Amino acid sequence: MTIPTSLVEWTELFEKNEQVWSEKMIELLEQNRLNEIDTVNLKVYLIEMGASNKREVKSKITTLLLHLLKWLYQPTHRSRSWRVSIIRERKELKEIFIKNTNLEKYAHECFDDSFTDAIKYAEIEIKSKKKLPKVHVFSVEQALDNNFWPEP
Repeated sequence: MTIPTSLVEWTELFEKNEQVWSEKMIELLEQNRLNEIDTVNLKVYLIEMGASNKREVKSKITTLLLHLLKWLYQPTHRSRSWRVSIIRERKELKEIFIKNTNLEKYAHECFDDSFTDAIKYAEIEIKSKKKLPKVHVFSVEQALDNNFWPEP
């Protein structure tokens, strides 16, 4: 496939096949053909990528918190599956933070919302007469700490 030459062609490619579009962007960058780069759609792509990364972090934090809450409030139901989920989410979040420290800052920003979501999900999953807290019972740092396993 040839390199598109107009904004219309670039936009059609971007909307039709984002993977091919991104490969063309890389090709142009590698060849230092900066004046041919589709800056309009590149801006859209980068904004979408940033938003996607934030959604991923929030989702992982929420999942981690959900499993920590279940661990805390259902000690008799603890399973290897919960332990694996907690370990996996911590590991994956730390890998993300190594590549992008701004996303670690975002984890702190979205922690309250993530905790609220995790409480809602936990209330559905945990069949207990005991009410779950409406505020967080552990911090971001604790949630990410490999040695933190909350106890009732």
